[in-house]
Amino acid sequence: METTLDKFRAKLVIKILCARSAAEPARFIKAAVRSMEKNKVTHETITHFVDRVLNQLNIFKLSDTSPLKWNNIQAATSSLLQARQMILQ
Repeated sequence: METTLDKFRAKLVIKILCARSAAEPARFIKAAVRSMEKNKVTHETITHFVDRVLNQLNIFKLSDTSPLKWNNIQAATSSLLQARQMILQ
């Protein structure tokens, strides 16, 4: 299952980086979390997934990315932190 989640995480990060607006990353993240919950993935695993996505996005630096990608990363970070908070409640 770890390999599947790694692929799922990689696809999510690519979608976030390629989003055309700041609203798209939030939508992608909500859909990913909803999909995992629908498939009865444990909250612990979802939290770990969210943390790994956050870690991967934190690798990027403002100077290394386009303004649009940077905005997408910032929007995704905010959405991921919100999702993580909701999962932990």
